[in-house]
Amino acid sequence: MKKKGLVIGIIVLLVGISIMPLVSSLSVVNNNVNNFIEKEIQTTVSSTDDDIDWWPMFHHDLNRSGYSTSTGPETNNVLWAFQAEGKVDRSSPAVVDNKVFFGCDNINFYCLDSDTGEKIWHTLIGGGIERSSPAFDNGKIFFGTNYQNRGIYCLNATNGEIIWRYQTPPPQGGTIEASPAIYEGKVFIGAPNPEPGCMYCLDADTGEEIWISQSIDHPGSAAVYNGRVYFGAEDFNVYCLDADNGSVIWKYKTGGENIPCIHVTIYDNKLYVGGKDGLYCLNIEDGSLIWKYPTGLIYTTPCCANGNVYFIRFNGSVYCVDANSGEKIWDLKIYSYAWYSSPAYADGKIYFGSVGGMIYCVDADSGEKIWDFNPVSGVWCSPAIADGKVYIGCRSGEFLCFDGESDNNPPQTPDKINGPTSCKLDVEYTYHTSTYDPDGDQLYYKWDWEDGGTDWLGPFNSNETVEINITFYYNTIYTLRVIVKDSNHARSDWTELEVRVPRYKTIPSSLISRFLEQFPNSFPMIRQLLGL
Repeated sequence: MKKKGLVIGIIVLLVGISIMPLVSSLSVVNNNVNNFIEKEIQTTVSSTDDDIDWWPMFHHDLNRSGYSTSTGPETNNVLWAFQAEGKVDRSSPAVVDNKVFFGCDNINFYCLDSDTGEKIWHTLIGGGIERSSPAFDNGKIFFGTNYQNRGIYCLNATNGEIIWRYQTPPPQGGTIEASPAIYEGKVFIGAPNPEPGCMYCLDADTGEEIWISQSIDHPGSAAVYNGRVYFGAEDFNVYCLDADNGSVIWKYKTGGENIPCIHVTIYDNKLYVGGKDGLYCLNIEDGSLIWKYPTGLIYTTPCCANGNVYFIRFNGSVYCVDANSGEKIWDLKIYSYAWYSSPAYADGKIYFGSVGGMIYCVDADSGEKIWDFNPVSGVWCSPAIADGKVYIGCRSGEFLCFDGESDNNPPQTPDKINGPTSCKLDVEYTYHTSTYDPDGDQLYYKWDWEDGGTDWLGPFNSNETVEINITFYYNTIYTLRVIVKDSNHARSDWTELEVRVPRYKTIPSSLISRFLEQFPNSFPMIRQLLGL
């Protein structure tokens, strides 16, 4: 009997021991259920691409903040380059699900692999896409087109097929400059027709009209927040519309004349507006002025991060001001006009391009330049940042992706250009140069002068002499330039040569020519001016 009781006791003890962890576990779940679920969700999200902060529209989001949580490249290493057919103008890329979407000013709209630059598809769009940046939403791509085929398009993001097209009304003319914003199944986009302009609200699935707010002079790209649509127009007003019906809630008149350029971004429940005479901070509820920072013409959309507003003045000055007070924190002069490339923020850095043909990375806290890159072309496109990479297009049609460190070294800048420095009109001359690459990469050369130039010529071997034949057609002083890149897209600096072409074309039968023939060894200065 004692033995039986002992066995029962042992069984009870084992059962109790086995139950205790379960009871304890249930107690933990009951007492900490919210924390437990939160941790599980975070773990699941971090293991998928959903954790990547994509760049689905112009200036990143519906607020047009220009802010990304992505890391940003510390160097100007080019991961890949793609040569498009046509210029990449003001239209800026969208980057979603490892794909890059962008348009050109002719007829091509592209989808590339964001990691390799390989073309996935391209679609021919009549009139081209010059200024309207694409927006991605729910597997579709939306954008506006040029005046030749002025319309609003929706494409299938997977294969580029046209889902629908909305034709804005006649008369013909007027490029759609605004970039679309997609909000709650609606597409908001400004267009110049019917004159003087309208803000359109279309159904994102069908392209059917929901409402049109008319008689607004050429509306710009809209920001959307809390059921309201905000944008600037060429009448120098900032508008706030009801997203449901298009009625005007308020409008604010900015200063300036002659050059309309009103671009908006939303940050911390305030509206920041770049205009003809400076940066405005407006109350988002009623449009009243909170503060103004006078600078002169701002043609780009500001970006906002960490309590600061970053913007670029037309003359190339970059500013950082306090978002609450408008006080200047720093400014930077880049010595190149900055018309259209809006600044973008990521990882404590500001990225932007310039009309003069440079791409910049600047420290967001100090304004110090971190790196620059010479694409040998004007840059009107605004950068997109996603998955640690910066994407930007150039007027040459070259589309660039910057990413991370590289052991590659750029080619040595050529020592000089060899060839004549005093030339006659309509005569062909030969110039040549050479350089070497520290890594032994093959090289490409691009020549440029006032009324001409070449595409990238090559490939050539390191230290191989490269020749070009040039005919000058104007009486002026030319600056002949050459730049070199290697097969990994790293580039040298420019090398220049001054070439003089006389102001007066030589006329053999003239009295001066016959006079000089009598004195063949005299008057060298006159002979040089006349090209004799």
